[in-house]
Amino acid sequence: MKTPKRIMDAARGEPCTLRTEHCNANPETTVAAHLPDGTGGSNRLTGPLSIAFACSSCHDAIDGRIKTSYAFSKEYYMRRGMMRTINRLIEMGLVKF
Repeated sequence: MKTPKRIMDAARGEPCTLRTEHCNANPETTVAAHLPDGTGGSNRLTGPLSIAFACSSCHDAIDGRIKTSYAFSKEYYMRRGMMRTINRLIEMGLVKF
């Protein structure tokens, strides 16, 4: 299932929810980064809530485009960022339970 455009667009201007050691904390660079969740098969698409609001630096770290320290745990940051993002989407009224 594709992530709805309103959720993808919600990342604009938001703080980074990944907050890795590489975070630039610049909301102007924040996008909705897709995180692997095992639902996408070979094309690696993910479920609609498997996203995190990621600044450009954190997105690069999660996607392996920049070198990270030995202590860097992608899974930890992705899980934490995804939960922070879901909570923010609820606050914004874009996800309801």
